[in-house]
Amino acid sequence: MTDKERIKLLEDKIKNLHEGYRKQLLNLEKFKAMVMNLNLGLMIVDNDEIITKVYSSFESLTGYTAEELVGKKASEVLLRKGDVISDLQLKEQHTLRENGDSSVYEIPIIAKNGEELWLTISGAPLYDDNGDKIGSIGIHWDITRQKRLQQSLQQAREESDRAKHAEERFLAKMSHEIRTPLNAVIGMSYLLKGTEINEEQKEYVDVISRSGNLLLNLINDILDYSKVSSGQIQVRQAPVDLNVLLTDLAQTFRLKTLDKPLSIKTEIDVEEDAVLADETLLNQVFMNLMSNAEKFTEEGSITITAEPLAEIGDTLTYQFTVEDTGSGIAPDRLEAIFQEFVQEEGVILRDGKGGTGLGLAITKKIVELMDGKIWAESTLNLGTSVHFVVPFQIAKVETNDGNKRTGVTSDAPKSTDTKIDSSLSILVAEDNSMNQKYISRILDKIGVYYEIVENGHLAQKICGHQKFDVIFMDLFMPLIDGFDATKHIRKTENPNKHTPIYALTATAVAQHKKRALTVGMEGFISKPFHPNEIKQVLSEITKQKDQNASHTLFLDNDNSMTFNFHESFDTESLKMYYDGDIEYTLEMFEIFIDQLAESLPLLKSAIEGGDRLNARHYVHKLKPTFTMVGFPRTTTYFEKWERMIDDGLDNQGIENQWEGVRSDIIGINRLVSQEIERMRLYIQRSS
Repeated sequence: MTDKERIKLLEDKIKNLHEGYRKQLLNLEKFKAMVMNLNLGLMIVDNDEIITKVYSSFESLTGYTAEELVGKKASEVLLRKGDVISDLQLKEQHTLRENGDSSVYEIPIIAKNGEELWLTISGAPLYDDNGDKIGSIGIHWDITRQKRLQQSLQQAREESDRAKHAEERFLAKMSHEIRTPLNAVIGMSYLLKGTEINEEQKEYVDVISRSGNLLLNLINDILDYSKVSSGQIQVRQAPVDLNVLLTDLAQTFRLKTLDKPLSIKTEIDVEEDAVLADETLLNQVFMNLMSNAEKFTEEGSITITAEPLAEIGDTLTYQFTVEDTGSGIAPDRLEAIFQEFVQEEGVILRDGKGGTGLGLAITKKIVELMDGKIWAESTLNLGTSVHFVVPFQIAKVETNDGNKRTGVTSDAPKSTDTKIDSSLSILVAEDNSMNQKYISRILDKIGVYYEIVENGHLAQKICGHQKFDVIFMDLFMPLIDGFDATKHIRKTENPNKHTPIYALTATAVAQHKKRALTVGMEGFISKPFHPNEIKQVLSEITKQKDQNASHTLFLDNDNSMTFNFHESFDTESLKMYYDGDIEYTLEMFEIFIDQLAESLPLLKSAIEGGDRLNARHYVHKLKPTFTMVGFPRTTTYFEKWERMIDDGLDNQGIENQWEGVRSDIIGINRLVSQEIERMRLYIQRSS
C-alpha cells in the first residue's frame, strides 16, 4: 500500500469517528432536552454538599438563580430553619452517597418566595474520569400538589373520625339520659300493675306502659341503625335450628296478640340440617318484620313461611316470607319502605303506632350483611308480603361416635330454676332517685337484704368492710363512676374482691360494655329492665351458693377432696379468677385450648407472611388468655410484644419475639391439656 493510500484510509477513519461522535452528541442533546422538558430540576453538589452546578430547570422549580445557589450549602439555603427531621434525612442521604449508594426520598424545601415545596429526589454519587467520587447529582420532581391532596384527604379522614366519635358520644349520652328516667317510668308501671287498682286506673297504667315501650323502641331503632350504618355490627356464625327459631317466634307473637282477632300461622319447610347463621341478627330481622306486620294488621292472619330454594355443595339457600292481611301499601310507596326515615303515609296518626321509619331500613341492611336480598309485595287494603332470601352454610357437627355429620340435635330446654335465697345480701350503686325507688321495690318484693348508695365513692367505702353476694353498679355516677369503682374493688384487698358485679347501664355503646368487662364486671342489665332480669341474676347467684360446697377447687385448705395444680401454674391468679370453682375452671381451660388451636396457626401464618397488622391482632387477642389459665408472665410478654409492634417493630423483630415464646406456648398447651384431664377425673370422683 502506498503512502497516499494509507493517508486516504486514515482520513476515512477520522471522518467515520467524527460522524459517530457528532451523532452521539446529537443524541445527548436530545436526551438533555427531553429531561429538561420533563420539568425535573437538576442540581450537583460536591462531597461537602456545596452546590457546584444548577440547571435552569432547578432554577424554574425553586425560583433561585444559579448565582444565588452555587457555592452555598444546599441544606442551609433550601431547608426551613429548625427542620430537624429533614436535616437528619439529608445526613442519612449523605452517608449513602459516601458509600456509593443511590436512593429516592421525599423532602420539603422552601422556595425563594417562601412557599413550601415537596420534592421527590432521586440522588446518585458522581465520579470523575479516574473513578474518584467528586459529589452527587440529584433529580428533583415537584410533588407538592400530590402532598397537599394527601394532607387534605388525611384532614378529611380525621374530621370524619371526629364527627363519628362525636356522634357515638352523643348517642351514648342521649341513650343514657333518656333510658334512665324511662327505666323508672316503665318499671313503676310494672309494679303498679301488680297492685290493687280499679279498671280506670288499669287503663291509665296500660297507656303509660305502652307509651314507655314505644319510646324505648324508638331509641333502640336509632341506635341499631347507627351501628349498622357505621359497620359496627359483624355477622357471627354458629349452628342455628331454623325450625326452633321460627316456631318460638310464632309462639311469641301468638301470646303478644291474644287481645286481637288475629291468628299467627307457620308454613315451615325446613330441612333437618342446622345452618350456620348469626341467630341474633336473623331473629332481629324476623322480629322487625313480624312487629311491622302486627302493627298494621288488626284482624285476619300473619303467616311465616320458610322454604329451601337451592342446595349447592355446603350452601343451602332459603326464602322466608312474612305475609299479613293488614292495610297494605300503595304501589308507588312500596320501594320507599326500605329507605331511612320513611313510613307508610298516615301511620303516625293511627293509634300512636308511629316509629322512626328505621325498622325496615335496619332489616334491609342486616339481610344484606348476611349476603341476602329483601323485597316486598303488597295490595292496598288487602295485605303485604315481605320476602327475603339468605344463603347459609350447612352446619357440620360431630356425633357422639366422633363421626362428622350435617345438622345438630338439641336437648329439650331445661326448666328455669327461679329459686332465690332470702339470705342474699345485695349492694346497689345508683344515683337516680327514681331508679333507686324502682329497684328497691323489686328487692323488697323478693324479700332480700340490700343497701343502696348513690355514687362509686360510697360503693368503694361500703365494700371495704361489708360483704355482699352481688353488686348492681350503675356505670355513670358522680364523684366516682361505676368503671373506676369496680376497678378499685377488683384491685384492692376487700371482702368483695371476687363478688359478682353487674352493670346497670342505660348506654348501648359497645365500647362501654367492653370497658365494663375489662374492669371486672360479670354482665349487664340494660335500662329499662324488667323485674325478672333482676330475679334471674339473683337466681344464678343462689345456684352458685348452692353449688359452692361441691366441685370446689381447694388450693390452700387441707380438705379430704382437694385439687392441686402443677407447680408451673400461678395458683394465686387461678384462685382470683375462679375462686375455687373447678367446673368453671375446667370450662375456661377448654375454651383456652380451642382458642389457641384456632389463633396460633393464624398468628404463625401472619408472622411468616410479614403481615404486621394481623400479627398484632392475634398477639392482642391471645394476650389475656394466658393469665386466665395461670400463666400471667406469658401475658406480660405478649403485652410487651404488642407495644413493640405499635412502636414500629419490623418483621424480623416480630419473628424474633415469636421464636422467643414459641416453645413456652407449646409447654403451656401441654400442661393445660393435662390439667383438663385431671380436672375431669376430679369432678367425676367428687360427684
